[in-house]
Amino acid sequence: MKISEIHYNQRSKLYTLVLDEGETLKVYEDTIVDFELKKGLELTDETWETVKHQNQVAAAVHYVCAYLLNTPRTEKNIKDKLRLKEYPRDIIEKTMAHLNRLGYIQDHQFAEAYIEGNKDKKSPRVIKQKLLEKGVSQELADEALKNWDLDENADQQIRYLTFKKLKSYRDLPEKELRDKLLRHLIYKGYNYEAVKGIVDEVVRKSEC
Repeated sequence: MKISEIHYNQRSKLYTLVLDEGETLKVYEDTIVDFELKKGLELTDETWETVKHQNQVAAAVHYVCAYLLNTPRTEKNIKDKLRLKEYPRDIIEKTMAHLNRLGYIQDHQFAEAYIEGNKDKKSPRVIKQKLLEKGVSQELADEALKNWDLDENADQQIRYLTFKKLKSYRDLPEKELRDKLLRHLIYKGYNYEAVKGIVDEVVRKSEC
């Protein structure tokens, strides 16, 4: 088979290969360059299948790059996204390998960004749990949390959450109010000793 025509679409940034047998394929510039594709080039069946396979990898890489544009993602996030797009397993593996070589898989960066956005609203225990759920390794989560020294900000976090929840419980009797606030904070990952004094203080001030 032979490439009889190559057309470029300025809007999509894709090339369309037209074979002399009538088959067409939209490909990325990466594929054009990697295989030195040009008009008149003869292709074996095996080479053509390799071109199509590699172009799928290029498509997956471009898709992930758009997905990563504004927000750091974990390796697990990216794999899950590619599975939802129904990319085959081998394409996903090659895509991840390519992204790793380019330095786009940065679970540490994701962990740092997640901690930065949640350090005043969640306990260290809950933050670590969420990082693990999102695919960050335990070792990496522990390292990132150690860098932030979140325990030093625990009182500030507890006060923030207590005042936030107080609005919902303000009309309750004092004992029920305290109990609900305590349960809410313990559920958020703080221990009883850490929250009781702050809850008592906040409730007392709210009654003044």
